[in-house]
Amino acid sequence: MNPRERVEEALRLRQPDRVPVHPHISRWAAKLTGSTVQDYYLKPEVMVQSQKTAWRLLGHEVVYIGSDITVEAQALGCQSSFPPQGPPMVVKPVLEDAARLPSLKPPKPRENRRMSLVLEALRRAEEEFRKSELMICGDVVGPLTLAGYLRGAENLVRDVARSSSHLPALLELATETIVSYAEEQVESGAHMVLINDPMASGSFVSPEHYRLYAAPYQRRIASCLRELGAYTMLHICGNTSERLGLMAETGIHALSLDAKVDLQFAKETVGKKVCIAGNLDPVRVLMEGKPEDVKREAAGAIEKAGGGGGFILMPGCGVPEPVPAENLKAMMDAVRAHGLYR
Repeated sequence: MNPRERVEEALRLRQPDRVPVHPHISRWAAKLTGSTVQDYYLKPEVMVQSQKTAWRLLGHEVVYIGSDITVEAQALGCQSSFPPQGPPMVVKPVLEDAARLPSLKPPKPRENRRMSLVLEALRRAEEEFRKSELMICGDVVGPLTLAGYLRGAENLVRDVARSSSHLPALLELATETIVSYAEEQVESGAHMVLINDPMASGSFVSPEHYRLYAAPYQRRIASCLRELGAYTMLHICGNTSERLGLMAETGIHALSLDAKVDLQFAKETVGKKVCIAGNLDPVRVLMEGKPEDVKREAAGAIEKAGGGGGFILMPGCGVPEPVPAENLKAMMDAVRAHGLYR
């Protein structure tokens, strides 16, 4: 079974030959080629070469292209920055005054510089990894999070709490932008798209508000990608245990779960509807732990959620730059030792 087939079997809730791994590495890979975070995100050749170097080191199944979830916000007029360490950040929203909303239109991904750089990286990755038959994963920001970038987080929380009249139009703009960008990613070579929607967590919205203002728009994105034959994975930061059912009903193929979610609970709750992916703690285990800690936690994750298939081993969020390579190697060693299906 080749790497892509292994992932596809898990996404289809079937049992592959062994548990596949999506290491959720992006800017972490830049240090392997001596590149800066900014060069990683702004130079497609650097991103692909860094991912290739990481794959040669680890031997995982999923190559992750993108991971800058400020791209869509920047394309709509927000200002963003690239810290020396850590992910890019939105530093100035474009819609602090909601009255400006009618003036914004969804960008055309191929004509927008930041979006087109990711599309070029996906084209290069598809060509680079075609013979290795790896799963190429793109990513987009989630609709509620993009709305939060456009309005500012505090403004969006107030909008949701008050059911502001402009909220449907704001989420429509966000969703149209995301769908067109995601479709272009698939056209450029992505087999799967990860939807990152941290503002859909319990830290920002209640389960009822999630049902009203996040799930319908996530569902539209997943539906459009399914029609193109692509797979979808949804990641929401934090403890999402109380909304797992709602998340599973969005039509996505897999839930990427934060380390705060108990994998056994998730498997028992929604494991017959969606693939469970997760959820090694990227800080406590991968960054601060030793290789034996990583192996123990990875084996435990497989025991909790690997039974019967429908499971992908992942960190609970993106891998921080300081994580030792030895710990990611230990994750791979653990899946090869404990993740075989017989």
